[in-house]
Order: sequence, then structure tokens, then C-alpha cells
Amino acid sequence: MCAPDENRDKDGAIRLAELQLPHDMIGILEIMRTLFSSWSGLKKPDTFTTTDVAEAWFGRGTGLAVAGKVIELVNTMRQVRRSTFRFSNPLCPVCRELVTPHEQALLGIIYHGRSGQNAKARAAAIIVCEGFDEVGVVAAAQAVAEVLRPFSNGRSSVETAGGWSHGRS
Repeated sequence: MCAPDENRDKDGAIRLAELQLPHDMIGILEIMRTLFSSWSGLKKPDTFTTTDVAEAWFGRGTGLAVAGKVIELVNTMRQVRRSTFRFSNPLCPVCRELVTPHEQALLGIIYHGRSGQNAKARAAAIIVCEGFDEVGVVAAAQAVAEVLRPFSNGRSSVETAGGWSHGRS
């Protein structure tokens, strides 16, 4: 994963810059990756915790709320999903610039849900949940979107320029 081609690796990951995610969604991605790495054993003892990352992105009080909602979302997904969730290593400077298809779909649930594109949010949730019951994951993603509301400032420049779509070619 540390020697990707210009825009994608062999598993379909896309460069973070290519996705043009809104700033708050990059924060959510960093929080999720920190959480996943702590569970997978990638995390080193001197690295930041999930709440440290959330507070760095969203401030002290709101960061804790965001972290809590992201943890709820990920735990809800873990209860439904059967296979391994692939994420990029947040500790590797090359890997962290790639967003895996799994990460793209999970972010897509939040992004499309808060944009009122419920069908796209549900489709992303079906992908993340591998066809199993996605209702709880959609609800948990909506809770993340709600806590992010102060950071969205209405429609982002990405949304007005045509929107972000997970997994686009």
C-alpha cells in the first residue's frame, strides 16, 4: 500500500485530494482511522487517541460529541458487517493519502445523508453492510451528520460544484 500509482492503488483506493472531501469529512475519516487502527494493533503507544484526534479537528466539547457518534456508527457497522473493513493506515504518510472503497462508502453514508440524498446514503450503507440490515447504520450516520451540522455551514463548495460521490471513476 506504500507505493500507489498516481491516483489509485491495486485495491481501488483513491487519493484523498482527488475526492475533494469537505474539511469536516476529512476529520471524520481521521477519527475513523484512529479508531480502526487502535482495534487492529497498528496504533503505537505514543499516538493520539480517537478523542485526541476528534478534539484537534472539532474542538474540545464538540470533538468529544463527534468522537462518540463516530464510535457508535462504527460499532453499529461492526455488528452487521461480516468481512474485514479495509482502511488506510493513518500512521503511514503514503497510505493515509489513500481512501479505500470501504472508507469511501462509509463516508458516503454521512455525506449523502446530510445532503438530503437519502437514496445514495442508503445505497452506500448497503455496500458497507454487505447487503445485511443497513437501517441502524444509516441512523447512526445521521447522528454523526447532526453533530457535524455547526461545521457544514450550509452547502460546501464541493456540493455546489457537482457533489462528492464515493467510488467515482
